[in-house]
Amino acid sequence: MIIQIVDINLNRRKLIRHAGTQLIHGYWIRFTHSDFEGTANFVPYNKKPEEIILNTDYSVETSQEKTLTYIKTENRTPNIEYKSTDERINLTGEISFISDDKEIAVLNIWDVDFTFNSDEINIKELKLNDYIEIEIKDLILWDEGIF
Repeated sequence: MIIQIVDINLNRRKLIRHAGTQLIHGYWIRFTHSDFEGTANFVPYNKKPEEIILNTDYSVETSQEKTLTYIKTENRTPNIEYKSTDERINLTGEISFISDDKEIAVLNIWDVDFTFNSDEINIKELKLNDYIEIEIKDLILWDEGIF
């Protein structure tokens, strides 16, 4: 997905993961997308955090720290709703991929894909093209380094 960063707090960083001896950090941002806006931890691709440029397009992939709730739904209206009070995001979208071993599922909303594993949701009860409503917390946006 394509976002623009409108604000960044380099002092508010979060350890996302270890890659060998390297520590991967995300930096708190406010961002806009053509269909929604919100806050997230932004993980820059191959650049120093102080080189991140505001109001510039970034191509990012998504992940989340936590999946809070989900249900299958008859609601077929794709939606991403950011709740600023507690930085939660409500998603409504279509299951576009399920791995053969039922360990990974991809939820598609507009041009945004969210990937979930079987520890987060019961993928065995889902089928392709099912719609689900799911609530996540702590969105992580991974810079793909395309631009």
